[in-house]
Amino acid sequence: MSGLRGGVLVAIVGIAIAGCHGPVDVPTLGVGPLRADDPTLFDDTLTAVRAAGHPPVRSDPEHGRFTVRATSDPGRATLFVIQCSRDGFVTVTPSGGNVTREGETYVVSRELRTEWADLVMAIERSVPETR
Repeated sequence: MSGLRGGVLVAIVGIAIAGCHGPVDVPTLGVGPLRADDPTLFDDTLTAVRAAGHPPVRSDPEHGRFTVRATSDPGRATLFVIQCSRDGFVTVTPSGGNVTREGETYVVSRELRTEWADLVMAIERSVPETR
């Protein structure tokens, strides 16, 4: 595991352990670099997210972005935006529902934080660094 990917995993585990009650501040989560300038990164990421139980509700392959619903939100108003960038990084960002942005962090429920971290880990486990 590369240093950056290992650091992301440590951050996710720390987030999962911290704060068992109420909302929590979480920075943008993601993995990478995976495969810079590789057009298959989008498809592989989409496949990994689908396999994790999150079918896309919107997809924009030209811009490397797709959106899925958060299953932990009973009102189904919260989305995760997954962005695959040309430099090989994949970021996952929540929006809508009960998500509040405060500077560089997002304030989310414990359940949403867990789902968010699980989604990022599914991408990290399933999308290879090389093809």
